[in-house]
Amino acid sequence: MPRTGRPRKQIDLKQVETFGSLGLTGEEMAALLKVDGATISHRMNEPGSEFRKAYESGLSNLKMSLRRKQIAVALRGKGNGGMLIWLGKQILGQVEAPTTVVDVIQNAGIPTRTPEQIKAELVELQKAVLEEARRFGDN
Repeated sequence: MPRTGRPRKQIDLKQVETFGSLGLTGEEMAALLKVDGATISHRMNEPGSEFRKAYESGLSNLKMSLRRKQIAVALRGKGNGGMLIWLGKQILGQVEAPTTVVDVIQNAGIPTRTPEQIKAELVELQKAVLEEARRFGDN
């Protein structure tokens, strides 16, 4: 069946790759290419999309560059470490390892208890609550 509607806008895939390497959003690409945001969305979601492949290739280059910069800063101590951490979280999906409750307690100087000790304390607490409930019910 012949295609109807406006002719398909030609978009330079090298330019799309460059946009990916800059981390541009779909809306930003649409503005620069002077097309509707839906056009970018459709091109990205077409099966076997060369448009998507070009963008992802550029995005991969951005990620590699960012990782290289993080390593360079770590080795030489140059650059804005806070910004690199933020970019790592936003673009590379990096996360900080959560601290455990034990670490927080130990750092606060509070004595730690074993799971067995905690369980025994909970059993005693449960007994005390039941005893208090019985006593309260007798009044």
